[in-house]
Amino acid sequence: GAHLREKIVAQASDRLIIVVDEAKLVPRLGTGFALPVEVIQMALRPEREFLESLGATVSLRNRADGQRFVTDEGNWILDAATGPLDDPAQLLRQLQDRAGVVEVGLFLGMTSVVLVAGPGGVRELRPGS
Repeated sequence: GAHLREKIVAQASDRLIIVVDEAKLVPRLGTGFALPVEVIQMALRPEREFLESLGATVSLRNRADGQRFVTDEGNWILDAATGPLDDPAQLLRQLQDRAGVVEVGLFLGMTSVVLVAGPGGVRELRPGS
């Protein structure tokens, strides 16, 4: 829920190292997890409808206690279950063109290395490998 701040830090850094466990690995973006889309509160309805027009099943993120999840910047998160993404870069461009979208949980072309932790230890993935 801190995608805006994470991307600001990433863009200000020389290298972006992502650390995940093996559960985060998927054969293709869009499978396994919904895409988080941070939106300003005023834009909830039009951005939800836009995501649905692209074929996504959309839900507003809530906290464990049932209250709406609010980002550090006071925005809301729409979780968009898209299914496998044929062109993640195109989807990212479409969402970045929307006035009500603050940030998207796609970190395309930003990562220097991904460290993946699992029962066998930690392995390193690099872009293009």
